[in-house]
Amino acid sequence: MVLAAVARRLREAVHAYDEMVSNGQQETASIVSRLAGDEFLFAVMDLASGEEAADAARHILDALREPVKHESRELFVSGSIGVSLFPDDGVDFEALVKHADTAVHQAKENGRNTIAFFNRSMNELVTQRLVLETELRRALENGGISVHYQPLVEAATGRIVGLEALSRWMHAGLGVVSPVQFIPLAERLGLIGTLTEHTVRSSCMQLSAWGRAGLPPSMSRSTSRGQQFRNPDLTAGIVKLVGESGLEPGRITLEVTESVLIENLAAGERTLASLKTHGFRIAIDDFGTGYSSPELHQAVPIDVLKIDRAFIRDIAANPRDATVTTAIVALAQGLGVEPLAEGVETAEQRDMLLAAGCSLMQGFFFAKPMPAESLAVLLRLGPGALYPTIPDFSVLAA
Repeated sequence: MVLAAVARRLREAVHAYDEMVSNGQQETASIVSRLAGDEFLFAVMDLASGEEAADAARHILDALREPVKHESRELFVSGSIGVSLFPDDGVDFEALVKHADTAVHQAKENGRNTIAFFNRSMNELVTQRLVLETELRRALENGGISVHYQPLVEAATGRIVGLEALSRWMHAGLGVVSPVQFIPLAERLGLIGTLTEHTVRSSCMQLSAWGRAGLPPSMSRSTSRGQQFRNPDLTAGIVKLVGESGLEPGRITLEVTESVLIENLAAGERTLASLKTHGFRIAIDDFGTGYSSPELHQAVPIDVLKIDRAFIRDIAANPRDATVTTAIVALAQGLGVEPLAEGVETAEQRDMLLAAGCSLMQGFFFAKPMPAESLAVLLRLGPGALYPTIPDFSVLAA
């Protein structure tokens, strides 16, 4: 009975994984079979990397977490998974099975409910990632994720007109963990909603506290990518978080990347229209690296275009990047929206952007991201004329 119940779960888990990674676009390709006794074999197709194999294996192990119920009893089971990869670990069925069997014995020695790779370097990589997964869960539970703030500056006048709030993770043993690592990891683990809620709430509360102290900067908040933007509860969740802080939605700009928006333009239009109805402002992030279709920007109600740092980085040395940047600024102005250049690191970049008609900027040339306490000191040191007159608290929603 247990074997039959486990077999059903494993088959459902693998098929669900296929459906998840293909977004319902293709037929199920993976195979599940029982070798002997309590040993099962999975042939998972079209994996791009060993990390994707680890994701599939973790998905399978998760299917065994709930106990198997029989009459009035609950029976708890666990699994150990060994992984071999084609073609690195073998080019035929026999070799791949043999090496996966070797790996599964290693997984059992490591402790039940674990994953091991036949390839030693891949095994070390996956082990490190599993450690990172555990520590990320712990950090979210214990408040280990902090928020740093980077000024948005009106370069023509030197005024601080906003702050981008960025998630930061300082781990006692691992050191500084880059957002490039932990944000995609949070998405894969289904934790991005928790991370976003924590950071947006902290940012909103901090903005309210600064306002009460007579320091009224605006903010921009980077959160997620496509996964959250496709969430039908996105609008209600953000309205609730902002409402708890007492902030007006008109002070908040929600940013979405072009690539995420174009994945489902109809749904994106509905979501952004709903957010605009509640009073939020809308920005397109990483502009110029995606589709950059004029039709796209006519279809969605945008207020800000953020020029990607990829163009800003070489604007002084590469005439093509300078031309593209000037064209983006002109497009933004033609659409009646505000261009914002990110990643400005030199005075030469600043001057060229000003000459192109872009005044709103952020980057290391002006200030690096810093804790709230350090930013409060910076704001108090500046004359009153440096404080913003245009509210622009941004929350990156995708």
